Amino acid sequence: MDGSGVAGKGLTEARFNEAVEYSEPARRGSSARVVRAQSLTAALSEDAVSDAVFKGKVVFEEEDLNATAPEVRYQPSKNTIALSGPDTAMASHITIDQIAIDARRIDVALETRRISAAQVKTTLRPQAAGARGDASRDTQTRTMPGLLKKDDAANVNADSLEYVSATGQATYTGNARLFQGVTSIGGDSITVDREHGDLVATGSARSTLDLDGDRITGNAHEIRYVDAARTVTYSAAPVGPTRGKGVVPPAAASAGRGSPEPVREAQVKGPQGDLRAERIEIVLAKQDNHMERLEAFTHVTLKMDTKTADGARLTYHAADEQYVMAGAGAVPVKVVVKTAATTTAPQSCRETTGRTLTFKKATDNIEVDGKDETRIDTRPIPCPPPSR
Repeated sequence: MDGSGVAGKGLTEARFNEAVEYSEPARRGSSARVVRAQSLTAALSEDAVSDAVFKGKVVFEEEDLNATAPEVRYQPSKNTIALSGPDTAMASHITIDQIAIDARRIDVALETRRISAAQVKTTLRPQAAGARGDASRDTQTRTMPGLLKKDDAANVNADSLEYVSATGQATYTGNARLFQGVTSIGGDSITVDREHGDLVATGSARSTLDLDGDRITGNAHEIRYVDAARTVTYSAAPVGPTRGKGVVPPAAASAGRGSPEPVREAQVKGPQGDLRAERIEIVLAKQDNHMERLEAFTHVTLKMDTKTADGARLTYHAADEQYVMAGAGAVPVKVVVKTAATTTAPQSCRETTGRTLTFKKATDNIEVDGKDETRIDTRPIPCPPPSR
């Protein structure tokens, strides 16, 4: 130990080297804490530690929080610690509430358990019971987002992380990506709510979901999973307001002068086909992650092997692979069915229109307005060129 002071103030700094162990007893609202390091430089004020810098294989331990880093700065008056290391290394590590965080820098408010981290890689670990804590802390239930497999760990990486232990909410910002096996979700930001099992990805969001063996890919401005409703919703970016005229509908925007940005679509591709709309909602089963139903709203287009459909609203029932598509106002639904060329007949296409069209994936028969009237509402048309 080495110390120095100022006349009239006593000891103002103490330096400890080799096998340093610093400890504090349990206090109201916090458990006992222990810090081990190779060295400690402590600033003192009236014989109390006002600032402490630990260096060299630092280990910080409380009952429900463990941290390691090359350097830890502890400020008792603020009840905070800052974990850091070399500028380019992700050498700081902390575990709390079944989340393991590796980052370049981690700041922790010890009383509120709020965590900020830069350049993060995290692992979300499943746990059925509440998190371990002392009697002074409420027991928090932490679950995996219901869209994921509950018994497997998941990883989330991003440029930065804000985590609030009291609510179980982690917000990842900048190049955020969550992955677990085949399932992956990315976006400009991802928010994981481990108290309610919800998840939101926003800004150029994209996903690959494993729904009981069916692989579903999607793109949207926002992808939102709500565990209570068991829904995954893909939403396009909202249309911005214009000069005193409120929100411009997509049709008016495209017809206006100049070259406004087109309305971004949400897109979902899977066994049901290639679907685009302003909003697409996948409804999952209550007990497992298989699709029960799919809903699409506003400017809906659907492409399958032999069918192309356009309308205002679509409902897809996965159990019997049935599609129900409706128009809006005077604008009908349109379905084009393509028949492949044979040795005796060329390729042909027919168009069916109506207020509501019902059809199945495996057959070319189409019900118009609840009746099997394909001859009345169907006409041959030239086949459109193949999509690029």
